[in-house]
Amino acid sequence: MSAYLSGIETGNACLRAALLLLATDPVRACRHEAQTEEPARMSCARRLAWTLRLTCAYRGVGWSCQIAHLPPRPTSTRSGFVASRLFRIALHALCLDVVHSYMSVDPLFSGTRAAADAQRQRRPALFVFASALALAHFYATFNIAYDATALAAVATRCSAPAAWPAAFGRWADAYTVRRFWGRTWHQQLRWLLGGLGAALARALGCARGSWASAHVQLGAAFALSGAAHACGDAVLALPGASARFFLAQAAVITLEDALVAGGARLGVPDAPAVRVCGFVWTAAWMLWSNAWLGLAGPQLRAGYLGEQVATVSVVRPVLRYVAAATGMDVLKSIETLIQGA
Repeated sequence: MSAYLSGIETGNACLRAALLLLATDPVRACRHEAQTEEPARMSCARRLAWTLRLTCAYRGVGWSCQIAHLPPRPTSTRSGFVASRLFRIALHALCLDVVHSYMSVDPLFSGTRAAADAQRQRRPALFVFASALALAHFYATFNIAYDATALAAVATRCSAPAAWPAAFGRWADAYTVRRFWGRTWHQQLRWLLGGLGAALARALGCARGSWASAHVQLGAAFALSGAAHACGDAVLALPGASARFFLAQAAVITLEDALVAGGARLGVPDAPAVRVCGFVWTAAWMLWSNAWLGLAGPQLRAGYLGEQVATVSVVRPVLRYVAAATGMDVLKSIETLIQGA
């Protein structure tokens, strides 16, 4: 999986270079909240530090180019922030351990492509569930890596707690596919893709704020995200997996926008019941598209996710102890259920 992520980061680096070198003038367009002088007046060392900070500001936190809908910036003390991140790391590590415990008994995660294809045809519900666990695996892993980096940066006084808002937004906001991608899922590519999409809309002559501009930016953002993820697909020899997935998201959001606008014209209120329907729709779409179009589905079929099961575990020894003490072997029961499904 590290090779897959390295491939994606290579694609992201190319897009970041295109944004900062071709699509915008960062010296004029970007200013940090703690900045007291223009980059042109800085010493070479300070200018290099300014450039490095901007290049690493994936969401533009604290910059004039900060993305919209950023999770709240922490206001706690340094010690309080470190304690909260230690708790979050422990919580997500426990969740990851639970996911790994399931993955250790499901042959789908360690089988061949033929076996995965057979399960996808015979037991589609289990295939979707396994794809959802693969998504949960990424969510927990990403949070652990991000929070560990934030903890180290704040504990060593390299940055303030306010520079490290949560990696993901609130799940309560994900009652449309648009809001899932724009507010809840991690936004590490939001500034990058939004900037390139806006540059394309300007180049095509789209009026700022128009329907055409918004949807050119939407299509460009997901197409470029697919291109960046395709670099990871190439490492795993899975051509086209990410492109299908991300282009489908843009198409569905366009359809969803039309339905939401139609509902508003018909007087459909933004009521709790309507949001519940939205949550169901968003969850159904994301689970289906993740399993059948990518990202997790193709990786499951290629047998790569099984390589991520950690050998160190807290959950599995506890479950083995419970099995020895009570005769109730949870993992064995799950394995039997999977094989008999």
